[in-house]
Amino acid sequence: MFTSAYLGQSELIPCLGASGAISGVLGGYILQHPTRTVRVWIFFFIIGVPAFLAVGVWFVFQVINGTGMLGGEESAGGVAYAAHIGGFIAGLFLVKLFVKRRKPDLVEERKFRW
Repeated sequence: MFTSAYLGQSELIPCLGASGAISGVLGGYILQHPTRTVRVWIFFFIIGVPAFLAVGVWFVFQVINGTGMLGGEESAGGVAYAAHIGGFIAGLFLVKLFVKRRKPDLVEERKFRW
């Protein structure tokens, strides 16, 4: 709701869904594992990039589409960009409340190859 109001969208139109929750998970993931490799599909290639780059680019696209910088009325397309932005920001703040603190392991974390 706060993001919808900030972006100048109507507060009467529902801005909710599973995508906002998934965005919150992405916000928490970027704080917990910023340098982990994420595989992305670019044209005909699958490459590995750091999580902060993949999720950061995704977030920038959400802001661009949510504010309508590309022209047109983007909110009429049925995608709740404000929910994506708000969920991501909520995930950034709330991840510290829900993650248990662990003692550092002496054994190096195993990396699995697929």
